[in-house]
Amino acid sequence: MTDITIYHNQSCSKSNKVLELIEEAGYDLRVVNYLENVPTVDDLKNLGLPAQDLIRKTDKLYRELNLPAELTDQAIYETLVQYPSLIQRPIVTTAKGSLICRPPERVWELMTS
Repeated sequence: MTDITIYHNQSCSKSNKVLELIEEAGYDLRVVNYLENVPTVDDLKNLGLPAQDLIRKTDKLYRELNLPAELTDQAIYETLVQYPSLIQRPIVTTAKGSLICRPPERVWELMTS
């Protein structure tokens, strides 16, 4: 399988672990450093994951922004484009779909048939 994309944050140990697992298994993949190549609202929607799952609510920045407890999906997407460090990580996409790989071993759910 070569159609694998990881939305990666190199300073995140879980993201690094998922990248390592995929590479050690010999898969070709595309690495998107989402802090440098910020996904668009459409990119985030196309992941097919619930918007509420994509935002890191435990992050210090999230608390500092004092965001309302209930955000619409559109507001979440727009917040993530403006503050990409709030994107949950790592996200892996394959032909089977997208998954937030926490814990890292969840990546195998996308790699097995």
